[in-house]
Amino acid sequence: MGEKEQIREYRGCAHKREKRSPFHVLGTGVVYVALLLLFFLPVRVVFAQTEALSFYLDSPNYTGETRYVWSDGQRDKIYVSFLAPGTALHLKAKRADGLVSDLTLAHFETDGWTKEFKTVETVSAAEHDFEINESGGYQLQSKVGGVTLTRTLWVFYDDIALSELRSISKCDGLTLVPVFNYDADAIRYDKFLYYDLTVEDVSQIQDFGAYYFKTVNWFNLQGAPVEVYGIAPRPLTPPPYEKIGYKVEIESSTGKKFTASTPELVPVAVKAKMKIEINKDLDGLTEQWQDGGETPEGECPFFMRMKNESENATQLHWSVRNDLRAVRRGRQDTLFYQMTGAGTSEEVRPSSELFTAGLYRVELRAVNEQSGCQDTVRINVKVDSALLAKNAIPNVFSPNGDGINDVFQIIEKAKNAKSLKSFEVHIMNRNGSLVYEYKGDIRKWEGWNGRKNGKGEPLAVGTYFYIIRAVGWDGVEFSGKEYKGVLQLYR
Repeated sequence: MGEKEQIREYRGCAHKREKRSPFHVLGTGVVYVALLLLFFLPVRVVFAQTEALSFYLDSPNYTGETRYVWSDGQRDKIYVSFLAPGTALHLKAKRADGLVSDLTLAHFETDGWTKEFKTVETVSAAEHDFEINESGGYQLQSKVGGVTLTRTLWVFYDDIALSELRSISKCDGLTLVPVFNYDADAIRYDKFLYYDLTVEDVSQIQDFGAYYFKTVNWFNLQGAPVEVYGIAPRPLTPPPYEKIGYKVEIESSTGKKFTASTPELVPVAVKAKMKIEINKDLDGLTEQWQDGGETPEGECPFFMRMKNESENATQLHWSVRNDLRAVRRGRQDTLFYQMTGAGTSEEVRPSSELFTAGLYRVELRAVNEQSGCQDTVRINVKVDSALLAKNAIPNVFSPNGDGINDVFQIIEKAKNAKSLKSFEVHIMNRNGSLVYEYKGDIRKWEGWNGRKNGKGEPLAVGTYFYIIRAVGWDGVEFSGKEYKGVLQLYR
């Protein structure tokens, strides 16, 4: 191998050894980094320029903050501000790097088919104030050395106003309607429908109208909260039955507040309500009233009174009617009817003679003569059928004062003797002589105590005979016409 070839081979080997050297690698990396910086420097400048454009919203008449900031990936932000109509918006554009550029403000316009940004104003400056006097979408552009930077802005003018609080009174309820200069559909779908102008296809960014009414609170005119259903028109359930007024307080998503009140409203709806009391004895009527919806039970003679508790009624129609099954059998339909003025007669008492065994419908129809509204409440009343159980008549008793079987009496009278119109008891001795009799209300019969006519000296121990006659209020005569039997008296 020649000398030159040896040197070449050596140099080759040396070159390989230099690649393995860390110092050589470090030096080479520095060169590469320098080359990369030189190559990508324009890109870094563009990125810096992208962040160099900023703007601020400012207005002497606008004290709120930007309400909404939208961002998606690397797209421009969309700033949303809500202003009152007639408020001028001052948009301050400023380059953070201080470079003088062409600052252009454009307004987005569309006729439904075409859409474009039309220039409003262009200036050459590093900083400038633009004045905006109409709502919509805007673009702010800055051009330096062929590089264009863009920001997008939305301006909403909130010109919605609450003109009145309308009341619609009907028999089935009171409807309160807050009336705005835009209807609900316009507020939800048209008024605040804006678009993302950073994409080719115009698409909805948010339906602001759907969330426009942030809070809705209702009060009466005395300031007490009341349950009303937001701003959606629907009848109050139940409707008011007395004079009352309402006030609504609404706050929008933009911080705007609305208030409206009604005058004191005269109610038109009617609420029928009554209570009844039944008793076996007219003298035994108490304050044990029973509400509608219940089915009270009793026995004849059947004493009843009805008490009015209706609301906003001027006229009352009382009635007692037979059950439909009784009507089909040929019985009279309406047994009792009476019309009274509300407040003139708050209590009505049908005659007990009306009631025999069966089911009755007690009804109160309350009417407001001014509005024509009415309401009806019904109570079913059950009257027991006549009953006198033969097995409830004892055949032995011992009137000796020991407290056990001291009188001849119907066993469990309240259970075994019901709805009897007439009742007679005749007791004879073995010779057929009458020693005791009773005619009258079985509920008032205290029984035979083993004395003649219930008085005087006790009668002798032995066998006696009884005859019991009874007729029910439903016309039933028991055991043909009478019960007969043998009674043993012991001491």
